[in-house]
Amino acid sequence: MRNTFALLAGLLGVDSAMAGYIHRKCQFPDVQQNFDTEAYLGNWYEQYRDKSLPYEHGTCTTAGYSFRDDGDIRVLNNDYIDSKQEWGGGVGKAFLVDPSKDEGYLKVKFVVFQPNADYKVIATDYETYTVIYTCFALPLHVYGQEFVWVLTRDTEMSAEIEAEVRLIIKNAVPLYDLEENWQKTKQGGDCPYQTAPTSVEDFKFNELTMY
Repeated sequence: MRNTFALLAGLLGVDSAMAGYIHRKCQFPDVQQNFDTEAYLGNWYEQYRDKSLPYEHGTCTTAGYSFRDDGDIRVLNNDYIDSKQEWGGGVGKAFLVDPSKDEGYLKVKFVVFQPNADYKVIATDYETYTVIYTCFALPLHVYGQEFVWVLTRDTEMSAEIEAEVRLIIKNAVPLYDLEENWQKTKQGGDCPYQTAPTSVEDFKFNELTMY
């Protein structure tokens, strides 16, 4: 969800007609109320993401959340690169925008010069699925990005849960085109989860990384 990279790509000439890129205002969906941060922690498996995400190219993608010492949330994203047979990903931090509101509106950041990006939990039952929305748009609608993720606790998502989350997305962000934008993430089977990084020390950092 590192929107800065995609913004730079757009300004350098990426085709803004691609799925996920918009020429309108962002949508403002309601987010999960009475958000239970502690129940949300742990490991999630990505089931769907946008086809045009500029920084996710792998498979077997997971997101792990845990508390940091300062009370914010550590984000461990793992993304398996089949062509290299190695894990990519990164470490970031997330925080509640307004803890007093007790709602699932967070910001997330991965590198020093990246602005905080929206991480809106549209809906979650904590034990099965979560639906995440992020968006930004430049003035006059000249360029914007809008992405939706679906993560689950299990490596595979049942047909019943998929039908439920599709309805949630349709109602929450009706301008988002599921059929045009979505891409299924490979999970289960051949995914080498046992070799994935499990701590900050397992990642290879560069000079831009701050977490």
